[in-house]
Amino acid sequence: MNKGYAMARMPEEIMRKEHSARVREYLTRKYSEFGFKRERPIMYNPEWEPKPFQRERYRWVENVSDGLRHVGASHDLVRLRHTGWYLDDEFQDETVHGEVYQMPARGGVARYVPAVNDPNNDDCAVLDFHSVTDDKEEAARWADQMAENYAEREREYQAEERERIEQEEAEEEWNNKPVEAGFHGHHAA
Repeated sequence: MNKGYAMARMPEEIMRKEHSARVREYLTRKYSEFGFKRERPIMYNPEWEPKPFQRERYRWVENVSDGLRHVGASHDLVRLRHTGWYLDDEFQDETVHGEVYQMPARGGVARYVPAVNDPNNDDCAVLDFHSVTDDKEEAARWADQMAENYAEREREYQAEERERIEQEEAEEEWNNKPVEAGFHGHHAA
């Protein structure tokens, strides 16, 4: 059984050679310690529209670095007063930030895609292929706006979920309360 490796093998002279840190990182990502090519193709999932922003259409992409070059986080590419957006108002322990990826050049001009990192999955991101631009800084600003909207929707969802759970727990507590002298919370008119 293959277990995540294709049978293509790196030539021995490349395996033995000393490499820079950047080349080592690339080779580690692409090849196993035994020189076999890792089989992790980029996966473009179906397009989706975040609610309530029906004008926007995104794709969640797995193994994004196997098809696109990561240019950097938005806050590293343009001047921002933050490094990400909180996903939860209560704990404030998880954040998302804008990212920029580069597609293959067209006509010698680089093309940049705004994206939002996925805090729960390595090498995954939400990308907006409808906002591809040749301006890296513009892509970084769009990516930051995407991240802000993404975080806002997640905070709203978390607040609604907390409220729903608290309501269910209160109802369960009320229903499990012992009945005292035939009175169960109903008032006479």
